[in-house]
Amino acid sequence: MWRKIAKKESARIKLMDALVKIGKEKRFEDISITELCQEANIHRCTFYNHYETKDDLLRDMESIYLEASDHFGKKLPALNLDDPEESYRQWCTICENLAEFHIQTRDMFLFLMSPDGDPYFRLRLKKMMKSYYIHMLEGNHPQSKVNVDYISDFLASGIIDMICFWLEQEELTVADFVALLSKMVLIIVHVFKETPSAGGVR
Repeated sequence: MWRKIAKKESARIKLMDALVKIGKEKRFEDISITELCQEANIHRCTFYNHYETKDDLLRDMESIYLEASDHFGKKLPALNLDDPEESYRQWCTICENLAEFHIQTRDMFLFLMSPDGDPYFRLRLKKMMKSYYIHMLEGNHPQSKVNVDYISDFLASGIIDMICFWLEQEELTVADFVALLSKMVLIIVHVFKETPSAGGVR
């Protein structure tokens, strides 16, 4: 799994795989370094060559995921909402790539997003995703950066939750998930396109 998203030393990959596997059965705080080393089939001294604590291992895992996600996110194009058919095709491609990325990183993503994960990881991921959606939308409502900020925040939170739910339930195919997510997002952004610029609540 990890080889698909980053080129790292094999010991680090093995330890991350071990953490995800053991994390399905035990809380992070209950996992020992000895268990991790046994599952990864490496010596404890090898662990300490890379990390001081298991928290360092978790931070490394988060960084690898965010780096891979950022590489993907920076390729997202700006949407042209003046052409509904074109914007739908654009967003379908975006959602398909997003879905395939999370299929490849499913176990890792769900582990990082679990209650045992670092709560600040979700905030970092949301902030990063929000910046992509601002880039995608800002040219469609130039008179209101406030609207862009709000809708981008909403999209980032909603898409993270929707991806988690999809990966946990395993009920929809990639194609069905892409179609559903694309339609939902474009309904939201097209409503946003027609919304007057924010002028404050009276």
